[in-house]
Amino acid sequence: MPKSTGATRVPQWQLDALAYYDQIGAVRYAAQHTARALAKIRWFPAIRDDNGEVTESDDPKLVALFDRVQDPGGGRTVMFYTFGELDFLTGECYLLWTQADPADEDAEETWEIVSMLEMKKQGKRGELDLWHRISAPGLTPQQLLEAADSDFEPVGDNVQVYRWWRRHPAYSQMADSPMRSVLSECEEIVRATHSINARLISRLAGPGILAIPQSWSLKPLQQVVGEENPAEDPFQSRLTQAMITAIGKPGSAESVAPIVIRVPDPVGGDMSKLWSLIKIWNPDEVIRELELREKALQRFAVGVDMPPEKVMGLSQTGTQHWNAWMINEDDWGHIDPVAQSLADNLASSYLRPAAKEDGFADWKSVCVGYDPAAVLTNPDGFADALKLYDARAVGKEYLRNAGNAADEDAMSDEELAEALFVATRQEVEVSGGAITVPEAARPEITPVGPIEQPAPTPNGRPPTGEDTPREAPSPPGGMTSSAFLLLGAAEASMEEIRSRVGSRLRNHLTGRCPECVAQVEGVRSGLVAATLGPEIVMEHGPDLVSLAIDGGRNFTEVAIRRGVSHTQAQALQEVLELHTISTIYDRAPDLPAGFLGRVRALSGSA
Repeated sequence: MPKSTGATRVPQWQLDALAYYDQIGAVRYAAQHTARALAKIRWFPAIRDDNGEVTESDDPKLVALFDRVQDPGGGRTVMFYTFGELDFLTGECYLLWTQADPADEDAEETWEIVSMLEMKKQGKRGELDLWHRISAPGLTPQQLLEAADSDFEPVGDNVQVYRWWRRHPAYSQMADSPMRSVLSECEEIVRATHSINARLISRLAGPGILAIPQSWSLKPLQQVVGEENPAEDPFQSRLTQAMITAIGKPGSAESVAPIVIRVPDPVGGDMSKLWSLIKIWNPDEVIRELELREKALQRFAVGVDMPPEKVMGLSQTGTQHWNAWMINEDDWGHIDPVAQSLADNLASSYLRPAAKEDGFADWKSVCVGYDPAAVLTNPDGFADALKLYDARAVGKEYLRNAGNAADEDAMSDEELAEALFVATRQEVEVSGGAITVPEAARPEITPVGPIEQPAPTPNGRPPTGEDTPREAPSPPGGMTSSAFLLLGAAEASMEEIRSRVGSRLRNHLTGRCPECVAQVEGVRSGLVAATLGPEIVMEHGPDLVSLAIDGGRNFTEVAIRRGVSHTQAQALQEVLELHTISTIYDRAPDLPAGFLGRVRALSGSA
């Protein structure tokens, strides 16, 4: 970018934009939205190849030149933050480089981004431009002499001033900004706010006017009341004195007192008409300015270069101002052009000419690169890790690392057993962080010998199996047939519960999430939840536990018929229902841990 053209007058629209920054919170937030992102981005010197690819440079000379660009605080945060605000508000700013004071050994050169109000060209001294800097209104201007291009070294008391601006499509030297097209909406917001405040402060808009008879007075009867001077009437004087504090003390009791006026005494002495309260403002009336201000704010949000929901402070996804600073890919589409403009300005104003002056061979390819990873990365990575763990996509070690926990922070065997019991109401044994099956509950597996081939039939035809001797298989581990029936009923009950939940979930999503219904079209009911996944179910679905209640009733009836008491059968049913919900996103879940042992014990197994 070229040096400043030395404009001595700031355009009125830029003054208005800066004034609205101080008056309207939405303008301040919108200006700071991009500024915060620019301040967090990592910037670095880079080389652009023939294909336009930008690669970070580790050349010591180029890195040293880039490291010179530091604001008075020792970094670049303040500089780039200020650039983001001014680019949004006025579309124009100055890059100010000030040489170090040679008399001060500890002094360093400084780099700053300042507004057009702070720097004003006052003419020339010889062939060098003379500038006045006003750091704040009312302060004595600081006189600065611009250095020649060949003197761009940290010595002397000169400055370099470069103008950075968004080019207006009409004229290349005229600045443009997102605020320029929404100034009328900002004025409407300010006027509506002033009107609302005036209504709230005005006593006429509140209590109204109290009309009292002239005969109500604490003055001597022979004294003449001066209508122009209410202080002559002690009664009215005291009331008036209390009421005039409404504006000065809006929280006092006097602020809600009505205005008192004198009216003629009622004819006929009707005591019921001695006084009346005249309401100027209807308390049920809606303040129209509130609606006008809201609509103006919406038009402002649509008109500026950032997502409207960010300006309004609340999006359809529940994003509020406290978490609206997070930048997603869509938001980055608005910020990236501003970041690229800042990089191009810095490279063309300083880094590329400095590299050429320093003898850098490939100075024409020098540019400024940036890495937005710190802006786009969600800092709440643990929440994402927890969702992945619930979806069985990652392990416990990954989850602990996301939560900054070490392996020694894992649950002890006793704590894990207690947690599993609370979740499933089923006692289990835990050893080394893993669930173990007690020896008594383990089925005994009988080794199977070689399979004997059937003898050929006399007629040479394939055997039909009609004459093959058959025996019922012996239950493994000494389990009775009742135990086998209960295990089969439990498996069937789990599938029945999964089908019930899936069917009700599909009906619940109909009309609420057409995309979700289309996703599970043709999927059997038992796999609906597993197909959708926990994120969609938790976002749109009902309480899954309520859908699974009484889903295991058939198992209870089978267990009772097999001699299990009603209480014990109900307990097993609850275990099945809770276990089915906890594994609803698994496609092929197993029976609850320890369920086999309880069935063996309850069914009278040896």
